[in-house]
Amino acid sequence: HELRTPLTAITGYVELFAEGAFGELGEDASDAIQAMSTTSANLLELVNDLLTLWRSEKQTSDEWHRFDITESVRHVVDTLRHQASRKGVALTVAGEPIEVLGNNHDVERAIMNLVSNAVKFTGAGGSVTVVCEMAESMVRVSVADTGIGIAADEQEAVFDRFFRAGSATGASIPGTGLGLPIVREIALAHGGDVKLQSVLGHGTFVLFEIPVVPNEDDEGSGERTD
Repeated sequence: HELRTPLTAITGYVELFAEGAFGELGEDASDAIQAMSTTSANLLELVNDLLTLWRSEKQTSDEWHRFDITESVRHVVDTLRHQASRKGVALTVAGEPIEVLGNNHDVERAIMNLVSNAVKFTGAGGSVTVVCEMAESMVRVSVADTGIGIAADEQEAVFDRFFRAGSATGASIPGTGLGLPIVREIALAHGGDVKLQSVLGHGTFVLFEIPVVPNEDDEGSGERTD
């Protein structure tokens, strides 16, 4: 938090300079401000990701509550729809209301990471499809894209902190290397998991799953529902 507060102030002032709030800038000054803006934004993203990891590791089920995960999925898609449209990427979502027990903020952050990654790594004319559905005692949120994909020998490593796939670095696509590790940490904290399949040059499919809320009969019987 001691890092995030001053970084937020720095990025705010840089934006004001870029907008001409302190006077018109020359070409060299504008280029320098743009470089500062990009660097400070990347650093702020890294700090926020580290804070999310720390929080997900420390949280307990005492902080959990019931919520509709499909509503969270649709909120994420609505938030990213403009970004996808600007890139020429078709973004679609499907799913019926499904109730889960957990930390709504963290689960939505995990879904945001998956969908924003899919949009970021998919070029114009491609598509990202998000589906929320039940499978026995689990709710599954799948995110499928037609983007650049990940090499087979790197697909497990993408869940390691700070690792970045060669396809991403080769395409000069920025990132912290913490997006998928955060997703896995949140899934595991909720009794679930995350799985990934990808074909280099053809796209990626990621499955995020956590348990649904058991019905009252299941809770009262003491029997497992999985």
